[in-house]
Amino acid sequence: MTLLLGIDEGTSAVKAALFDSELNTVAEARREKPLSHPRPGWVEQDPEVVLAAVVEAVAEVLQQAPGKVDACGLDHQGESVLAWEADSGHALTPIVTWQDKRSQEILDRIEQAGRAEEVVSRSGMPLDPYFSAGKIAWLLEHDDAVAGALAAGKSRLFSPES
Repeated sequence: MTLLLGIDEGTSAVKAALFDSELNTVAEARREKPLSHPRPGWVEQDPEVVLAAVVEAVAEVLQQAPGKVDACGLDHQGESVLAWEADSGHALTPIVTWQDKRSQEILDRIEQAGRAEEVVSRSGMPLDPYFSAGKIAWLLEHDDAVAGALAAGKSRLFSPES
């Protein structure tokens, strides 16, 4: 029997589902995961909580699998950003989610410097805090752990465009 595993790491929950070759559902699991709002406009998630939710949902589904999984697909909340330390693999930041607006100050600076057209032309993306580049720039400018890891050549940043 062909088995396909789908994992949806969404905004508020992780869903895992196992399908047969006819795309009939064999097993499903769901784990909720909270959002935090430490300041107005900021939206974060704890990367350890997200990882645990993924592992638990997938484990539950795999316990019900009547055989070996042949393929797996992963979908996650696009435009969210996470920075981690390369050697240890430990997160340096919370996940800065797609809803987060903290990068607006950087986008405003680009606009005020008259460089918005250049950025849009080079990236093909509008200046909007939804997109991950502004979030990455904000972390590099404002988070000492990220800046220190970058200076040491040990930072890693993840976004859907990576």
